[in-house]
Amino acid sequence: MDVKKNGDVSFWYADIGGVPGYRPPLQGDMLADVCIVGAGYTGLWTA
Repeated sequence: MDVKKNGDVSFWYADIGGVPGYRPPLQGDMLADVCIVGAGYTGLWTA
């Protein structure tokens, strides 16, 4: 089976224009109405 390369980044990163730049950690406490933790199927469907 031949594998075709689809670019240097995933489809999802390519769709937003490339890999996002570095972001520093948040400083101090934050307030949020909703917080989704994790990136598995449960987090995906919750989002």
